[in-house]
Amino acid sequence: YKDIVLEATEKIKPEYFYMPDNKAIYSAMLSLNLENEPVDIITVKNVLEKENIFDKIGGLDYLTELTNSTPIISNATNYINIIIEKY
Repeated sequence: YKDIVLEATEKIKPEYFYMPDNKAIYSAMLSLNLENEPVDIITVKNVLEKENIFDKIGGLDYLTELTNSTPIISNATNYINIIIEKY
């Protein structure tokens, strides 16, 4: 898992995301990772609330939707490459 996180944080920048909501969520995840904090729905929610953008990104419904649609981690490198290609 940590290898995938390292690969993603090295290769993907927030600006690679087209949708501002996803950009904000990814930025929150990067901040947590840099602080060696766990990255999960609760910690991401907390960061977004502190930045006063939690409701703007769709709130808990949108975070839950993203969490439930998260692909299999074993394919993470492929998904990282797709994000880079689309950028």
